[in-house]
Amino acid sequence: MSAYEDDGLKKIESMQLRKDSSLQSIMNKYPAHWIDWMCKHYGLKERLKTEKVRAIENKIVNDLSRIVSSLPEKSKQALAYCIKEGGFVKYGQLKDFDDDMDFFWKEGKTLSTIGLLRQKGLMVVGKMVYGERQFKVAFVPVEIRDGLRSILLPKS
Repeated sequence: MSAYEDDGLKKIESMQLRKDSSLQSIMNKYPAHWIDWMCKHYGLKERLKTEKVRAIENKIVNDLSRIVSSLPEKSKQALAYCIKEGGFVKYGQLKDFDDDMDFFWKEGKTLSTIGLLRQKGLMVVGKMVYGERQFKVAFVPVEIRDGLRSILLPKS
């Protein structure tokens, strides 16, 4: 089963991202059980995947400050770093933050810094073109970047 999980996670982390990829376009590519878990976590009761994706997006956008305030400090730091860098960074730049992520999310399992952000829909790991090459990146969806900037980055 572990090989299946690793393969599933690799497929998701190979998702092609653009600088302006939307939360909805990203979540449409997520497996159904991830969407179901996010709905359960956010207390949403929609039935179809498209309705669930729309409801999750609305929940994240509308309750962003409450969601962010409940995050551990280390997760807030990882998000703030991505926002400072324009909303996405090469994945290797987050080496100081742990990312223990499973394809099947386990209830009650202590989540890693980046894993928690990914499960809440605040950060995505995928592939993006930088110059001539493709790199694995940590990406904050475009709809929530401005909100996160105002919440996490002090006014200068």
